[in-house]
Amino acid sequence: ALLLLEWCPDKWRERVWFWMVLGILGATWWSVARAPLEQGRWLQMDRLAQFSTELLLATGLLGLFAGACRSKEQGFFLLSALFGWILFANAADFLLLFLGLQTVSVALYLWCATLKGGVLPLEAAFKYLALGAIGAACLLYGIALQYLAVGTTEISRVLERALAPDFTQKQLWLTGLLLVWLGLSFKAALFPFQFWAPDVYEGASLPLVGVMVTGMKVAVFVFAWRLFGGGLLQDYPVVASCLVWMGICTLIWAHLGALRQKQIERFLAYSGMVHAAWLLMALLSSGKDAEEGLLFYLFVYVFANGGLVLFWEQAQRGWKEAPSAVALVAFSLMTLAGLPPTPGFFAKFYMIQLAYASHWIIFLCVALLTAILSTFYYLRYTFTLFKPDTIPCATQTPSKN
Repeated sequence: ALLLLEWCPDKWRERVWFWMVLGILGATWWSVARAPLEQGRWLQMDRLAQFSTELLLATGLLGLFAGACRSKEQGFFLLSALFGWILFANAADFLLLFLGLQTVSVALYLWCATLKGGVLPLEAAFKYLALGAIGAACLLYGIALQYLAVGTTEISRVLERALAPDFTQKQLWLTGLLLVWLGLSFKAALFPFQFWAPDVYEGASLPLVGVMVTGMKVAVFVFAWRLFGGGLLQDYPVVASCLVWMGICTLIWAHLGALRQKQIERFLAYSGMVHAAWLLMALLSSGKDAEEGLLFYLFVYVFANGGLVLFWEQAQRGWKEAPSAVALVAFSLMTLAGLPPTPGFFAKFYMIQLAYASHWIIFLCVALLTAILSTFYYLRYTFTLFKPDTIPCATQTPSKN
């Protein structure tokens, strides 16, 4: 429908595309809410799928209203990315997982490349393309090894076979599983595969960063829950140990990096790494409480980032001229920091309970200590909003040279 706008007059083309994108998002939301719950061969449609799809659509709506799309082409990229994330999060087969991942990746590569601002967006798109190709290759190679070990790419059958007592290809399958997780870690910006995120986000616009950092976290961790949440980590403790140390290193690296950031896009990249590490606590647990904690944390994270991005430009006018925008941005920052009585505090408290119940004490201690450190740089951004006649950490405008 968006492509058909090429044959419309220019004055209609610029007025209609926004409402078309909004209508497609609304129609998708309505159809997902009314869809029957069933387990398909390629795509799962259960309560988790409904919630994650609605959360991804909310991410798209927040990005649309924040100004992430400036043309019908970027509106098409937004819809393509959301479609890929929905396939990604709810895939019942590893092949559909790879298809969804590539749909998202291509849309985001082109979206970054079409932004205005000189050479910086092109540089960000190239970095994202080059490093994203490495993650996609690892994911595809891991899927191939799992198929070699099990003989199928259907996720439920793969997990059923891997948990069977008479399974003899554990080492080969485990290698494939770790490669699949390596590909997912690239997208979630977990240590040591996080180096691309600050540079890529620096070249993107702030609304686009808000869409990328939240949508990718929802898709990766919902699928990771489908993969690890069924008791897999109890039978393969080496995978759990890898996740724990990956989370610990991510927390340390991201907090040290966030302390030095003065540009909001790079700051959100390091903030996303921190929250990805916190979400690992839910993956390391099991049961209904862990699933609810994961979804609640993702819900809070999406809307806290959305509120920050949506009102950031207005808040730069200062407390005197835009008090409502400044208050909402400050509340979003305090929510991301996990300060009481914001929803972020209860989300992190939920993760702490899960980590303590699962006896991951080292991970828990590092998370608590670094959470104290995070309070400093989140409050630093918050306090600058209330300084008179001060533009708080304004987004840098790339030069034309």
